[in-house]
Amino acid sequence: MADKEKILESWIMVEHLSEGDIDLKDRLMYKFDDLNQADYYDLFQQQLNKNKIGKNGGLVLYFDIFDFTKVVDFLRSKYKLDAPVEPINYGNKFTLALYFDRDLNFDDKKTFYTESSNILKKQKVPNETGFQAVEQDLTDNFQKIFEEANEADSSQKSEKFNEAVAKVFAKCGFKQETSRFQVVRNLETDATNLHSFFINDLEYAKGVDSEKLRQYLLGNQTGERVNLDSKKDSPSFNPNAFKKILEPKNYPLGRFPSETKYALSFMQQTAVNIATMATEADKQQIQSVNGPPGTGKTTLLKDIFAELVVEQARDIVGLGDDKAIKRNGEEISVLPDKITENSIVVASSNNGAVQNIVNELPLVENLDSKFKDIDYFRELSNSKVETEWENGKAKLNVEANEDPDKFWGLFSLEGGKSANMKQICDYLSAVYQYLKDDYIPDTQAYKDFADQYQKVHALRDKAESFARKYNQLDQLSSNYDAEKQNRQQRLDSEITNIKAAVSEAQSKQPQLEEKLRDLSDQRDELADKLKRNDLAIKAAEAKKPKKGLFSIFAPSAEEKEYEEQISSLNQEGADLNLQLADLKVEEDGLKRESKQNTRIIESSDAEIQAKQAAFAAWDADQQQSIDSLKSEISSYSGKPLDMNADYESLQLSSPWFDEEYRIEQTKLFVAALRVRKQFLFENKGNLISAKMIWEDQKKALEESPELIGYAWEWINFTIPVISSTFASFGSMFKNIKSQSLGHLFVDEAGQALPQAAVGAIFRSRHVMVVGDPS
Repeated sequence: MADKEKILESWIMVEHLSEGDIDLKDRLMYKFDDLNQADYYDLFQQQLNKNKIGKNGGLVLYFDIFDFTKVVDFLRSKYKLDAPVEPINYGNKFTLALYFDRDLNFDDKKTFYTESSNILKKQKVPNETGFQAVEQDLTDNFQKIFEEANEADSSQKSEKFNEAVAKVFAKCGFKQETSRFQVVRNLETDATNLHSFFINDLEYAKGVDSEKLRQYLLGNQTGERVNLDSKKDSPSFNPNAFKKILEPKNYPLGRFPSETKYALSFMQQTAVNIATMATEADKQQIQSVNGPPGTGKTTLLKDIFAELVVEQARDIVGLGDDKAIKRNGEEISVLPDKITENSIVVASSNNGAVQNIVNELPLVENLDSKFKDIDYFRELSNSKVETEWENGKAKLNVEANEDPDKFWGLFSLEGGKSANMKQICDYLSAVYQYLKDDYIPDTQAYKDFADQYQKVHALRDKAESFARKYNQLDQLSSNYDAEKQNRQQRLDSEITNIKAAVSEAQSKQPQLEEKLRDLSDQRDELADKLKRNDLAIKAAEAKKPKKGLFSIFAPSAEEKEYEEQISSLNQEGADLNLQLADLKVEEDGLKRESKQNTRIIESSDAEIQAKQAAFAAWDADQQQSIDSLKSEISSYSGKPLDMNADYESLQLSSPWFDEEYRIEQTKLFVAALRVRKQFLFENKGNLISAKMIWEDQKKALEESPELIGYAWEWINFTIPVISSTFASFGSMFKNIKSQSLGHLFVDEAGQALPQAAVGAIFRSRHVMVVGDPS
């Protein structure tokens, strides 16, 4: 079994094992001690009368109560789990619960069989399909057993009822000693035993191919974790990550109409930018925002919602001149995917959180004074709307509330429970009626939005240009200081080397001149010797003996002496010439060295001045570039991002943008609401279609199941933010397929059981979880 299925199976088991708790100390819980002659009917009626149970109340029979420790021990042994160090009281569970109304008529729809007892009896863990089949078989059998009792008249009621109860004890092998009965004042709200709200979704999730679900179950196994630590004294301080995220181009164009003089805090803005700047790769990730209570998580969600509304309006304006979407033979038009992708659903395990966020969003008291007149079906949002039936016909009743200006629009409503969804559908009817009868078409809304969109975009582009120039200045200034220091060091080193070379040349020059003089003397001496050698040769040649007749055969002694003298003188001359040549080479080398030293000495000042001039020219050029950038950015009113600020100052900073931008952002959000209303006007027939499909999903399932998804998209477009508890999520969206919802925002995520969120996550394309990490 794949890891995914193992996790889902374990969560299904956890949900089942949490069912069937019973409190034996409940004062309305009774034993069968007073049973007289198997007259269950009389025993039960006595207690119902004694406790003055009204028509909404009734009775519950609990059979075969057992210590849940037995099941825990079996599972611990089966899965080889260690026992806890400290003993735990696991309490008691019941095997079966049967429900009866005030007249002791059996209610087969409430029959409840616990998986814990099934595990204990079968000594194995059943699969979900098998367990459901067993429970349904039991329900059918008990319905047959109590069928006669339910249909019996008053004269036979007690007899048939007692026979049926006795048959249950006998057929199932239950004992009175381990059974109890409880009287309840309201069968719908007291002592209710329901199977987990999440099991169906957990089962369905096994066959869902969703990247979000995979990440949720197995963790993010792709990409690196980026630690966003803004404390500069922290070892994990990561300024470059913030600089990238908080580039002006990554700021949203829309903004919720809260006080414009207050910007989001540093970390709030970081979270908003991450959520709204997401690339296609980023959108595949589940995003999370962690923060203790009171840190403004709801505030940042408002701005994210506003940006999504603006993006939807942008896509509507981009549809072309005809905004009425064709039905193409369907019962309802299909909203373009790029619009539905930015729809918003909020979910939480905490019912208070679900209500708080949808109730807070449209409050007029939370608006900036400049935008108190926002109107997104304002009158309807301050009215009680319900469908009444008269003479078999539905009539929509709209009645103004006591405070007609509490809310600025139908921006957010609570869904989930069927009663809440009925209320939303009633509002859908009211919106349709208003658009049909009272709304004044506002085709100018599209152009006004486009103009405002361009205006805000231009302001953001201006900030981006400023940021680029500021970062360029920062980089240039930073590089300038370091480069200037490096260049100054090189210049100083070069001047030092030049002066050292001059000093060395000056110290060597006298020695060179002395050597040259010595060499000159030696050369003169050798020249003199050569001259004497030449005279000696000439003198010897003048005394050359004459050759005799037989000299060719035997030279005379005089001839031999002459030849030897001439050879010796020639050799001496050759040696002197060699010595003279060596002196010439050495003398030429010394002259070159002397000349080089002279050049070094004579050019040193000019060389130093040239290098100093080049340094000064570079410095002036850099200063000019810095001054030019300073001049360019001096006129911009926004403040740059300063990651060197202390933590408190950084959190209060609002980089790049001022209140002007926040005002224009808010105007764009207001313009987006106008676009939304006009678009709904041009497609108003789809609201009634959506209501009818949603309220009769059984028919849609038989004819065309995808219509339910299309209907939801129109509902969620009309009411931009709809919330639900996780407990109601599965039932509300039971006919909505995987990855059909746009953006899911999980509020108070830390309070949710991990299995509770599975259905919401696999149905959504984008997920952000918000909560307190503690």
